[in-house]
Amino acid sequence: MIKLTDSSGHDVYLAPQNISRINEAAMASQWHGVRSIVRTFDGAVIECQQDAIKIAQLASGKDAIEQFRERCIDIVARHGGSVEIEAAIRDEPAFDKSRV
Repeated sequence: MIKLTDSSGHDVYLAPQNISRINEAAMASQWHGVRSIVRTFDGAVIECQQDAIKIAQLASGKDAIEQFRERCIDIVARHGGSVEIEAAIRDEPAFDKSRV
């Protein structure tokens, strides 16, 4: 189950496999705090306070640790980081050039 927050601030718990579509809300809806619209297979429509991309990540099973790792890898790559740092973030053994 994932936890969403509807437009009135109430928590909604939803099984990810029941989500049929996630849309980004229109600008007029965003003005009122609705960031995305989630539709379920049974026809329910939930106006959510979370962004569509955030709900999609929750529904796909990406947890906070995996998202943090992806951000770290992106930061290291953008700033010319080392292979060893990237390997540590990915929990992979680094290639040791000194042992060749």
